[in-house]
Amino acid sequence: MMKRCSDKKTAQPCGQTEPYLRICLLCCLFAAAPLYSRARVQEERPLVNTEYLLCITAFDVSELPQSQQAVGPILQNRFVKRLGGINHRARTEQELTLYEQIAWDLRRKDAAQKLTAKRAERDALLYRGFPDWKYKKELKRIDGEIRGLEADLEKAGRVRPRAEGFPVFKLVETFPQAPETGAEEAFLEAQKADAFVQAKLTVYYQRIHVRLQLYTRFASYLYEDETLFSPEDLGEAANEIAVRLEAAVSGTERSFFTIRAEPEDAQVLVNGNLAEKDGEMVLNPGPVLVSAAAEGYETLTGELELVPGEHASAEIVLDPLVMEQMTFSLPGQSAKVYIGALYAGTLSPSGDLELSIPDGLYRYVNVETDDGRAGQLVVMGDERPGKEERIVTVNPRLPPLSGEKPVEKRRRQFYGAWGRLWVTIPLAFLINGIKDSYLLGYRASAASLGPPGNMELYDKASLFNNISLGAWIAVGVFGIESLIRLIIYVNAANREAVPLWNKK
Repeated sequence: MMKRCSDKKTAQPCGQTEPYLRICLLCCLFAAAPLYSRARVQEERPLVNTEYLLCITAFDVSELPQSQQAVGPILQNRFVKRLGGINHRARTEQELTLYEQIAWDLRRKDAAQKLTAKRAERDALLYRGFPDWKYKKELKRIDGEIRGLEADLEKAGRVRPRAEGFPVFKLVETFPQAPETGAEEAFLEAQKADAFVQAKLTVYYQRIHVRLQLYTRFASYLYEDETLFSPEDLGEAANEIAVRLEAAVSGTERSFFTIRAEPEDAQVLVNGNLAEKDGEMVLNPGPVLVSAAAEGYETLTGELELVPGEHASAEIVLDPLVMEQMTFSLPGQSAKVYIGALYAGTLSPSGDLELSIPDGLYRYVNVETDDGRAGQLVVMGDERPGKEERIVTVNPRLPPLSGEKPVEKRRRQFYGAWGRLWVTIPLAFLINGIKDSYLLGYRASAASLGPPGNMELYDKASLFNNISLGAWIAVGVFGIESLIRLIIYVNAANREAVPLWNKK
């Protein structure tokens, strides 16, 4: 018996209507999905102004005495070095709004100009004198382009671009003269820059007065600073001004970093620059690479993350290296010993020299005798537990004469013999083939004409047989020579190689 649905207005069986509705709903969703995704793509805001370009102008030192005018280039170079470490600039909301509005206006203007030009091209089509078929063809093409440009203009007016909030920071490579008052916008347009720095240096009661201004596009000057300092305080004053200018240019608050290291003679590098220990450094927020090294201690390298405005400190304690005592011996001679380029001691004819080599690390040991002999060893400290004391015997040799390169000479001799071998092999095959041709010809003549056959072919076959025999003898000689030259070349190369160590 067929059951009826509870809805009395329908007469369809239960269990059949619901699957149809589900199928229809899924079809609608699949059909609407591309439209939804296409609408999202159309509404996506394009990203503009991904770079921020700063121009540093030539500083005005015309009012300084001739003896002090070098202060201007010094300050300028200090600013370039400091600002060159900036990676990004953080834009303010006002700056973002201005850049987006300018980019939006330019996009709409460009789209409108293209549409106007294309419509003018359509109007001029009547006066081109085309045949009717060609006129209709060109008209159809231009109308299609006009429809595309109208869609571009509508999209440009509807979708507002978005400016990059953290654009990549770059410096203009040249140092042009600063513009006159009122010409700042035109100057930035000519330099294709977003901002420029200008400075004027004057003398004030035997001290130097610096007036620094940072102009930015669309917003007049953004930052102004004045400093008064003595000529002998130029380095400190330049750093102070550069730090404040860096903060204004980057748009982020500076971070402060103090570092301490043990032992006291450790050299500390922060972002590749030698750091002053126990002194506060002003750095850009973000990753900071710190490296510390000292003689006899393990080198330590690490990375810290500084946040804007943070006062961070770090303390580095280097671990001493585990050393291995190694005895160097040079029987019957005296010589000077160097580890790398550092003098380590003297080997006497009757005594040995003990050196300390860090476990697990390589050291180059160079030996020079009084009679001009020299040798080099590459020695690695042994990390194995319960290691035995090592005695390294040094065997210095006289250096080659000026211009003499034994390994290079042996290599050329081997290549010459190898080349002669591969020239004679195909030549021997060729001569042997000619001999076989004459011999086959003689045998054919003897078979057709009867003995003794064509003796001229026999004589030529005999001649080329002798030549072929000589060629194969030459192949054997050059093959043996190549093998001997290869052995000599390998031995010479091994003699010039640097051994790890000679252990007794």
